[in-house]
Amino acid sequence: MERDTHRRFLEYLESFPYWNAPSARKLTRDEFIEFDTTLIALEARGHATWTPEETKLVGVLKKRLLRD
Repeated sequence: MERDTHRRFLEYLESFPYWNAPSARKLTRDEFIEFDTTLIALEARGHATWTPEETKLVGVLKKRLLRD
């Protein structure tokens, strides 16, 4: 795992208990990497280029990854 991705994964694990119920399921390492990579790629393209589906996807990914 790349260093920056690992840092974001550790931040996710640290934040998870504060924002989720005890019974909530954490993302696995592989799920986190997939979601993180997708979100970074979409953000790199820029909001103006997103389709309506991609705009919804960004919202879902940010919620799952506990990002603003």
